[in-house]
Amino acid sequence: MIELNLQTTTPEQVAIKSYLQGNVSQILADKINKGVETEVDGKRLVNRKDLDGFMKYACEEAKKLAGNNAKSACVEAKTVFGWAIHYFEEDSIIGTLYYPDGTEYKPEPKATPKTVSAPVKVKEPEKTDMQLSLFNTAEEEPDDNHRSQLITEDGEIIDCEEVDEDIEEEIEEVVKAPEPPLQKPQGNLLYQSYMRIQDAYPESVIALKLGDFYEVFGDNAVRLANEFNLTLTSRELGVQKRVPMIGFPYHSAELYFNKIRAKYDLVIDESDYGIETKHLPQKEPETPKVDDVIISKLKALFGSDMEVRL
Repeated sequence: MIELNLQTTTPEQVAIKSYLQGNVSQILADKINKGVETEVDGKRLVNRKDLDGFMKYACEEAKKLAGNNAKSACVEAKTVFGWAIHYFEEDSIIGTLYYPDGTEYKPEPKATPKTVSAPVKVKEPEKTDMQLSLFNTAEEEPDDNHRSQLITEDGEIIDCEEVDEDIEEEIEEVVKAPEPPLQKPQGNLLYQSYMRIQDAYPESVIALKLGDFYEVFGDNAVRLANEFNLTLTSRELGVQKRVPMIGFPYHSAELYFNKIRAKYDLVIDESDYGIETKHLPQKEPETPKVDDVIISKLKALFGSDMEVRL
C-alpha cells in the first residue's frame, strides 16, 4: 500500500488518510508527499497540502450543500472521500507555500502609499475703481457684456447664457461615449480544449482523462450526477464561475462508460488537449431472442422444473 506523509490529529483525519493510501495513484502520492512546484510573485515555490487544510476545504464544501440558514449538514462518506481526492489533485487549490530549501514563504506586506493633500489657494477678490453714486438708478454695463435675460414663473431673473451653459452640461452628461462590451473570459487551455470537443459533438457526453480520473464538465456533469448518483463538485477553469464537474477513477471507467452509452453518445479523450478523441455512439437496446421469450413464457405457465426441448 502507498504510504503518505500526512500528519493526523483526529480520528476523522485518520480515516481520510487511510482512504487516500488505499486509492491514490503513485502520481498523486508524489504530489502529496513532495508538493507541487508553482510560481507566486515571480518566485519559484512548492505548494504543500495537509489534512488540516483539507478539513477547512471540506467545511466550505459542506456549507454549499446546506441551506442558507442551516447550522449543520449531513454528508455521506463517499462524498467526503471524493472531496479529498479533488483537494489534493487540483493544483489551483493552494495549501502552504515553501521555498525550495523548506523555508515557509510569507508574502511581504504591501506598503500603503501616503496621500498628501495639495494646499488650497484662496483667490483674493479683484479690486475695482468703480464707485456708485446715490443718484445711479441702474448699473451701466458696456455693450459688449450685454446679456439677454429671462423671467421665470417664480419671478427669478436668469441670464440666458447661464441657461445655455446648464443645458450643455446636461447634454454632456447624457451623451457619453458607448462603453465597450465586457469581454467574457475564455477559460484556461484545458477548458478551451474541452469546449472545442463539445462543439464538435454537441449531442455527446465528453469524458476527459486527467491523471487517474475521467472528468465530465458543465451541464452534462449535472445531468449524470443526478442520473447515476455521482458526487457533483466543481473545478476552476479560468471562467467567471467554477464549472460543475463529476469524476470517476480510470480502473472503473468501463462501468460508467456503459451506463452513459445506454442513454447518450460518448466521446472519450485520453490526451490532455483534445489531440486523440474516440467517439462511441449510443448502444442499441438488446432485443431478447425468440427462443428465450418462448422458454420464459413456458416456465411461467408450467414451472421451472419442466424440461423444454426445441
